[in-house]
Parts: sequence; structure tokens; C-alpha cells
Amino acid sequence: MANTNAADLFYRSQVPPTAAQNPGSKIFASMFDKYMVAPSSKDDSAYLVFPVSYTAKLRDDEGEEIDGSLEDSEDCSGIQWAAGVYEHLRGNHPKLLEFKGRDSYGYLLSKSSIGPLTFALHSHPTFATNPLSLAIIYRWAFNTLSALQYLHSRDVVHHEFCSETLWLEPDLSLSMLGLWGAHVGHYCPNTGNQMTDIRLEERFVSFQTDLFDWASWVYGLVTGKGALAVLEGFEGGPNEMEEERRRRVAAKQFPVLGEEMLGAVVGKCWRSEYTSSMEAVDELKAFLEQMGFQCEENGDLVDFDNAPYEYLKVFNNPYLKLDA
Repeated sequence: MANTNAADLFYRSQVPPTAAQNPGSKIFASMFDKYMVAPSSKDDSAYLVFPVSYTAKLRDDEGEEIDGSLEDSEDCSGIQWAAGVYEHLRGNHPKLLEFKGRDSYGYLLSKSSIGPLTFALHSHPTFATNPLSLAIIYRWAFNTLSALQYLHSRDVVHHEFCSETLWLEPDLSLSMLGLWGAHVGHYCPNTGNQMTDIRLEERFVSFQTDLFDWASWVYGLVTGKGALAVLEGFEGGPNEMEEERRRRVAAKQFPVLGEEMLGAVVGKCWRSEYTSSMEAVDELKAFLEQMGFQCEENGDLVDFDNAPYEYLKVFNNPYLKLDA
């Protein structure tokens, strides 16, 4: 049974002074075990994004601040870099959480969303045996591919696209955040996203990198088998599996999806057959219109029926619960 008082004390011991000190039912989430997202105490309409290592480096066992600064914490450079990428964009896409400026402990994003997609999916374990309906997957695919195309149009590669960087909006569309591993230009070092590290041996990336991750994520949604099941049927130790995974990716040996499961677009993204992400968006839009949906310029579908999916709004937040 959860102990609310213990959870509140735990929460307060983890967050900096510019985060709201009374969590209640508010979001408190970890991203890649490197960054935390919590409500801002300065702006009721914003989330504060700050390094996980803030807790380990800048607080004592009682949660009191000790000598140090944000720059002393690990992953601070990722926070500073992400803020710089947001500033580089000089604008916003409706399916990106809006950047609201820097904070002394991190940076601020719009608090329009209701929480991480991973919380919603993990709170409903039947997802693993009974995948989501194609209608909601179509919508999410369009939300996210549109946001990625916006980034690419400004020479930004997200480079860590996955469920951890996607949050649910009240209307059950998806918005993207992250950009800690994003790059302006083409050179890209290693990041915290496992999918990133299996795509290419070299560390030079382009929009194709994000399209690969997007296709892998869509595959996981429509099949419930995980983000990249290229090793289905293969048995071996971790090193053998990694070697085989790299071999299959290099040989472009990917699972085949039916057309109604977005197979055509997913396959082309995996095989790097699009000349631009806009081309991928256009083909996805054509498919969706063929399926009876109408696409909006804001990256969403017109008059989408949310009724069958309202249950996704109710989810557990593992970061606000402790055993009594």
C-alpha cells in the first residue's frame, strides 16, 4: 500500500528548489535515467527538466542542498545542450512540448501534457498481449512523424526518438520532448537510447536516423513485440545477439508488416529509401486519407474519436509511490 507522506518526502528530497515542492498527483518522471521532469514552482504552466544526478551530487541524505551548482552534476551538459537546441529552433511545432526558457537548474517546457506515454502503456499490461487498435496508432504515427519532419526542416536530428520521449496530451494525441541527444548538423556521439546505437557503425547521422527509430517504434506498437524485433527466432548470448542484430540491420533484413499496419512506410524508413522526411510524411498522409482519415496541418487527425481510449488517461506514476 502506498504511503503518501513517504512519497511526498521522497519527492521533495529529489527535486531542486525551482520545482514544485508538493507533488500531489503531478508528474514526476525519469527519462533515460538521466533527466527528471517535475512541475515548476515558478510557472504553473511549465515542467522543469533537470539532471537526475542533481540528487546524487547536490543533496545530502536528508535532501538538503550542499555546496555545489548545476554545473557540478553529471548530465548537466545534456540539459544545457537541449536548451540550446530548443533555442535554435526559434519556434515550435504543435506536437513538440513548447520550450519556455531556461531555469537555474535546467529548462522549462509547457505543462500541456498529462504524462509520459510509457506510464500509460505500462499501467495497462494487456498491451503486451492485446496491441492497441490501429486507429490510435495511425494518429500517434502521424503526430510523431510530423514533429520529426519539423525538426529535420531546421537541420535538427532528434537521435533519441522512442516512447520515453513522447507524452500524452489531454486529447490523447502525442507530443515530443527530449533533444538531450539531438544534434544540429550531422555528427552524433553515443547517446542513452539503445536503438540509436544499433543503427549504424559510424556516428554520422541524418534524418534517416530518426526515420529508422520511428519505424522501429511503430513496429513495436502494431505488433506488441518490442521496438525492433529483428532478432525474432534467434537464440544466443548477449554478444552473439548484438552481433546478429548489427548484421541484420546492415543487411536490411527487417520484419515485414502488412499494408494496413503501416508496412509500406515502415519498410521504407528502415531501408532508408526516402529522400526526405517530408516524403515520408506525404506518403503517410496519403495512406491515412485512403483509410478514411483527414490530416490537419498541425500534425493531428481531424475529429478523431477518443472515446475508446479514455482509459489511457488513468495510469500509475512509479516515481510518486513508495511501499509503506
